[in-house]
Amino acid sequence: MRSLSLRRSVGLFSVLTLGLAASASAQSFSTHAEQQARFETLARTHADATLLNIGASAGDRALYGLAIGQAGTDHPALLVLGGVEPYDVTSPHAAEAFAEYLLTTDADSVQALLARSTVYVIPRLSPDPLAGYHATPRHQPHGNAHPDDADRDGLIDEDGADDLNDDGIIAMMRVLASDGTMIADDADGAMMRMADMKAGEVGLYHVLIEGRDNDGDLHVNEDAVGGIRINRNTTHSYAPYTAEVGQHPFEAPELRALGDFVFAHPNIAAVFSFGDHDNLHTPWKIRHPQRRTRPNQFAADSVAHAALTKALAPLAAYRGVGSVPSGSIPGWAYYHAGRLSFGAPAFTYPTDDEVTQIRSEHDRMHAALRWLRANRPELVHNWTAIDHPDYPGQTVEIGGAEPFATQNPMADSLLAQATEATTPLLFSLAHHLPQLEMDAARVTDLGGNTYRVTLTVHNAGMMPTHTQAGRAVRAQRPVRIDATLANGQQFVNGRAITLLSQPIPGMSRQDVTFVIQGRGTVAFEAFTPSAGRATTTVALD
Repeated sequence: MRSLSLRRSVGLFSVLTLGLAASASAQSFSTHAEQQARFETLARTHADATLLNIGASAGDRALYGLAIGQAGTDHPALLVLGGVEPYDVTSPHAAEAFAEYLLTTDADSVQALLARSTVYVIPRLSPDPLAGYHATPRHQPHGNAHPDDADRDGLIDEDGADDLNDDGIIAMMRVLASDGTMIADDADGAMMRMADMKAGEVGLYHVLIEGRDNDGDLHVNEDAVGGIRINRNTTHSYAPYTAEVGQHPFEAPELRALGDFVFAHPNIAAVFSFGDHDNLHTPWKIRHPQRRTRPNQFAADSVAHAALTKALAPLAAYRGVGSVPSGSIPGWAYYHAGRLSFGAPAFTYPTDDEVTQIRSEHDRMHAALRWLRANRPELVHNWTAIDHPDYPGQTVEIGGAEPFATQNPMADSLLAQATEATTPLLFSLAHHLPQLEMDAARVTDLGGNTYRVTLTVHNAGMMPTHTQAGRAVRAQRPVRIDATLANGQQFVNGRAITLLSQPIPGMSRQDVTFVIQGRGTVAFEAFTPSAGRATTTVALD
């Protein structure tokens, strides 16, 4: 009997994230081209919208988006990122729904937001794997279309999945083996998990993606097409030598395009990323990376983030996991790009108590299967034996659930709920952007043609004017106050340019005092891209 290596056996509950089945709900989710056309139409028909094209994916798909509200980089901005994970076909629709809301709503609150700030929406940051939803046969790539020699044999993407039973889908495949590591989960037999040897469980199966040993090297599907999972490829806690993370951070062109965009837009005060990571219900404990040798220099950021998540969590309809994945965009956005960073899923199935939350990965998978079996049973395939040419005489079965079905709503009504549910959250987040204002200056006549001018700079937003992390990585600018004197005036105390290196917390004020000699009008301007601009004039006479 020919012995094949099962090198790429799939662990724990990821079984359900890889198999695919045809379904009538395919039309509910737009293709990349369809959504791009709608974004182009929005930009063409709304004066407040500008089309963005920040680059291209590894598969040469445009990374498009919209800039909504104020043009340029002088106004505080929120960046919304969808389609970050390879299986998330819901968040591009949620991001689009938010963009449409901003552009089609005449409410005073929306118009006031767009008059003072900017919202950038990039709905599909990783479009390559999402194309698998509409492909024939249907399949779910692990990452982008970046060529990859996964088995280090000098060949590229030579051993991918195969539709062995010609049903138009790439499902999961389990092989009964004496050295198996996986067993069927008690909650649902379609869900495979690692056997718990400490509890006395014995593994029965190796679990693979449906396919063959195409290159005759005794390994099955060890070098599939692609790629890099971009939400594991940033510099934040990058984990080298692990699957799908790339050979080095920011190897993915999608991430390089994102990095260039973020650093070219210092007005971005906050980033929201759709994904499993949820730091709204499970707030971060922000710490300086060198906390063992120095005080927590990011304490003000931690306080601000905690206050914001407390305000935003009730608006987050779906609950994800709290841990920050290595190499993730949310972690990079704060620690390495210096912007306040938030994330939550675009959709999860309800758990047994009918509350739209999850408590663990097991709960999420079980909830999805429970709903699918009750409402879309054709999307869950029982394990069916096949004659596999590479495993003569062995028990090989194909089955599992449609991968996109476990993370995305498989009913138009659920999709509508998901796309609408995040808009209040994102609008509230944008509403909390920092906003510089100036209170009326206080002038004290000190005699001798000399005046004390006390300028009060007010941050009217809930977010700080900039972050301490942003200053540490030199990605955000401090508040700069420019004082322009009239002819014949001079500073006794103070200077023409004053920098406030520490952020002004949300809903707070900071006084800056000048002593000026001479009559005339003094013009003051406070500005930082992430909090906007405020001006005032003071007449000294």
